[in-house]
Amino acid sequence: MKQFEYITLRLPFHAVGGEARLIYWTAWLCRLCAHKLLSTVKENPLLASLSQYDFIKIGRKLCYDIVPNRRYIDGVSTLMHASLQSAKTLKVDVTKLELKPWLLFQSEAEPWAKGNLNIQFTDNNNIRISVFDKDKQKDICKTSHT
Repeated sequence: MKQFEYITLRLPFHAVGGEARLIYWTAWLCRLCAHKLLSTVKENPLLASLSQYDFIKIGRKLCYDIVPNRRYIDGVSTLMHASLQSAKTLKVDVTKLELKPWLLFQSEAEPWAKGNLNIQFTDNNNIRISVFDKDKQKDICKTSHT
């Protein structure tokens, strides 16, 4: 059986009020990290040629002040690296790339951990998400999926 590097899950869940606000802020902070990475690559296009490992290390240095969570930074850095590699393969000038309007956050799981430490199912109907408010203070959001 082939092992996959990434699996994307799009789960319907319901969040309102403060929980929705925390999820929203976390997604915005991840977007700001993506913009910072892309801006840095535009200033120095040679960064687009880095290995994924080295690009993630750059992401950690550049983005920890934006999203104080290594797993979220690794997730955004991985997405940006894949986009840059695709652009290079298609012979698109990386200095001309722009981000579309999106909000998301992705968390890298640790190979040794039992699952993802930032986004977890606590049972069949509930999800626990590490989130950040606009002041980058960590919180835990517990919501249920439908």
